[in-house]
Amino acid sequence: MALHTFDKKLLEFMYQLTLHQRLMTPREMAQTITIQGKKVSERTIKRWLKWLKTHHYFTYYPSIKYECLGLNGVGLILLGLKQTSILDTIPYKTYLMKGVDLKSHENCFFANYRIPEGKFEEFCKFWKTAKNKGIVKDFFAFELKQIIAMYSPIHRIISPSGLLTTNTNLDNTNSLAFVKRKLETEHKSDMVPKIPFLTPIVMEHFKDYASSKKIWHKIKGKFGDNVWHLVEKLPSDRRLKIRKQTDGVGIKCIQCTLKSLHQNFDTFFQQMRFAYGPLYPKNINLHLALELKEPEKLMDLIEFLLNKSLYVVLYQTRENGIVILDVVTNNESVVKILSVASDFSKKTKLNRTLLIDYGESSNHWEDKTKGWLKQHYHELFDPKTVSWKYDSEKYLNKLEQLSASGE
Repeated sequence: MALHTFDKKLLEFMYQLTLHQRLMTPREMAQTITIQGKKVSERTIKRWLKWLKTHHYFTYYPSIKYECLGLNGVGLILLGLKQTSILDTIPYKTYLMKGVDLKSHENCFFANYRIPEGKFEEFCKFWKTAKNKGIVKDFFAFELKQIIAMYSPIHRIISPSGLLTTNTNLDNTNSLAFVKRKLETEHKSDMVPKIPFLTPIVMEHFKDYASSKKIWHKIKGKFGDNVWHLVEKLPSDRRLKIRKQTDGVGIKCIQCTLKSLHQNFDTFFQQMRFAYGPLYPKNINLHLALELKEPEKLMDLIEFLLNKSLYVVLYQTRENGIVILDVVTNNESVVKILSVASDFSKKTKLNRTLLIDYGESSNHWEDKTKGWLKQHYHELFDPKTVSWKYDSEKYLNKLEQLSASGE
């Protein structure tokens, strides 16, 4: 039977993937997932995955706990940005969306950066300098504790044309229980064991399903002989009696590390997530930055939003009561969402509603990955010290050049 973009079975398949918090192969999916109450063959699942990736932008991946890599999350809101090239000056960007700030009626960007531990003040200094030079009118930067995505049962609320409908009584029990558990069991980064190959494996494997052999050759191609510094730092019981620097030894090291990652999923990964391009352009994407009146009522707000949305992504900051909520909803629900969000929040300068333009945002993605952290992590990560480089002086000098050129 021919597939189509908003096929109910495909949508339920994507939703089902989010209910199982581990990365599964097609065979494991066939053993675990039911669609419309029935099992699906491995062959059918392989056909679905191939169709999704061939016809649309689709990705299914585990979101990494970046503190495992020695990186801390930062959420950044920029208002009135005049020079977009500045966004890549600090080469730790992982996510970017463009839109309009409904309070100031100016262009805005929302970006995620993953910066080395202890560099938040230097990061803020960079943007303060950009503001003083008139490159950006204003900015808000937040250190993030964690990012949690919650999905509604999309197969029940997406019409055949791709529009979101919210007139159905949804069962969001699983998503609400999941976020509550995550909020109550906050992860402590100092409890995470350091694994030398973790950074390159995460960057090379978990969005592309690369094999151990491909991962090794990609890492070796980027780091050259320096890759053996990572091998030397493996715990003694995992060195596999390394006597020679051969590809076979390198591949075994990758396999050993991958096995450890999969066996300890909750330690290294936040959750399973997916993205499907056709779900977003016809619907409304809002980013709400809020300082809550009563932080303990956050779950009440999330429950309301989830019943009106395709998904809700919570950016929990390190400042008590300050959250960012990313929601995809429809025209009918926007006014109600803004009204309820206002009721839950204080009246401060911080409170912002960003109306995101999916099509315009995609123009800044550089083919989704080019120029972002994944593509050039090897220029920033030092395998000799298993640490990250952060050159504040270099970034400020680039800022001076941008300011002088007026680009």
